[in-house]
Amino acid sequence: MPPGRFGDSDLRRRQELKPQPKRADTRGVKREELEVLIDEARRFAHSSIDAQVPARLTEALKHAVHPADRGHLLLARALARQGASDPGIAVTDAVEAVRLLQKTDLTSTLGLAMACAAVMLQRTGDTAQAIDFAVSALVIMDDHAATGYEGVRAANALSVIFTQLSAFDLAAKSTAVAMRGARTVGDDTRAAVSFTTVHNAVEAAHAGVALDAELAREAVAWVLKISDPVTRELYGQGMRCELIMVDLGDVADRRPPGDAHTALLDARAELDAGRTHYERAPHRGVTWHRLVRAGVARRVNDLEVASALIEAVLPDLHQDGDGLWITRALRERAAIRAAQGDVAGAYDCALALERRHRSMQVSAGGWLAEQISQRAESERVRSDLRRRAEELTREVEVDPVTGVRTRRWLEARFDQLSADGGSGAVIVLDIDRFKAINDVHGHHLGDQVLGQVGAILADLFRSTDPVARYGGEEFVVVLPETTLVVATDLAELARRGLAEQPWNDLAPGLSVTTSAGVAEGPLRSVRDVMRLADAALYRAKESGRNCVVAA
Repeated sequence: MPPGRFGDSDLRRRQELKPQPKRADTRGVKREELEVLIDEARRFAHSSIDAQVPARLTEALKHAVHPADRGHLLLARALARQGASDPGIAVTDAVEAVRLLQKTDLTSTLGLAMACAAVMLQRTGDTAQAIDFAVSALVIMDDHAATGYEGVRAANALSVIFTQLSAFDLAAKSTAVAMRGARTVGDDTRAAVSFTTVHNAVEAAHAGVALDAELAREAVAWVLKISDPVTRELYGQGMRCELIMVDLGDVADRRPPGDAHTALLDARAELDAGRTHYERAPHRGVTWHRLVRAGVARRVNDLEVASALIEAVLPDLHQDGDGLWITRALRERAAIRAAQGDVAGAYDCALALERRHRSMQVSAGGWLAEQISQRAESERVRSDLRRRAEELTREVEVDPVTGVRTRRWLEARFDQLSADGGSGAVIVLDIDRFKAINDVHGHHLGDQVLGQVGAILADLFRSTDPVARYGGEEFVVVLPETTLVVATDLAELARRGLAEQPWNDLAPGLSVTTSAGVAEGPLRSVRDVMRLADAALYRAKESGRNCVVAA
């Protein structure tokens, strides 16, 4: 029997065990309700937003059947969630929105979805995928016609990507495009573009690159006139202090003279007053505001407050994944510690080293971003956008080693099942003593084992219930409308089939067995059901491995 295939009797048994597929929900979403929801979610992600909006978008997704409607709703939810501490939440929605929107003629919306996915992927550390999505967004966008909500927000997102790559010249170009378009749109989009404009100018200044100061001052003036108090008082005052600190520069003198220092003292009270909006602002916005407060406190010689703020904010920054803000916080920490003792010389050395590091980043990032621009121009000639979007989505959703779905796809599937409801079962299957296989036979053969296990499991389960690699040597499959008895039989069929494979063909003496845990429950709480299955897997391991345990 060849690897990856089951015998005829097993195939017949598998067909008998298969539950009938659930009938699709053919209900739609009322157009006016969809438009209202999307309009609410489009509010500036860093300002106050109705905490129920993501939940209402999730509810609407239960009834949306058309790709365009689902794509719009997922993109709106990604934008509404981008201020959360975990960028992976928004990544899943943005990538799925790209997959759906590439089936439509909504080119500008697709461009925004790709740009949004690029920003979120960069924050998760997946730079390669972020660049690919940024390229696709550049292909779609016309740099000279960023008008309307989608065009302006896409240009703004691309400027964020370029800044993350320290390609400040390209970031400035995208920022200028976004600012021009922002003059014709609502306050929420104008505030988002303004924040990015100031953020880019500040990060460029830290790297020794001067951007258009007038554009940054115009951005601050816009935000300080917005009626929303969170946007105006938390972000507006924070952005104002950011620019004052740029004027002051990074100096070791505890009491830097001049008008900028006086202005910073005058602005501090209004900056600190922004704390009253912390409960209404997203996590990412609060983290940024504390970082700004730490910088101001250090520059006005309130070192105890500055130190407390930096120590409190660093864990959040590491969780958020913004490399530039982490670098900035570490630099502030060095400056605070230097000011607290007589270590100005050591601080100057540390600052010089940091500047060298940032200079290298600027050089490498600028080169990389230029390649992105050139690739985008080349891709425009071919303009095969639909094919590229499909390829990008496939790369994110399919694990290259096993050929099954990725954990990112599984998380999106969990969200869908949580919204759809119903009941079902979850199987968690793990290769026994996989570390020993790698240690004895090498990682190359270990990857071959993973690949064959993935192929065998994919052959067993229905295409409507794909297998996903959850991590390492662990695989998960969710079976809607399936009882615990049927799911346990399927898990046992998989365990037996894997144990009977001719693993000696890969390496003499090689034996591969698996253990599995199975649980059943309401799919609205599918992650809880998975935890039960995982606990059952643990009991299977304790029972000697190579067995199936049902919760």
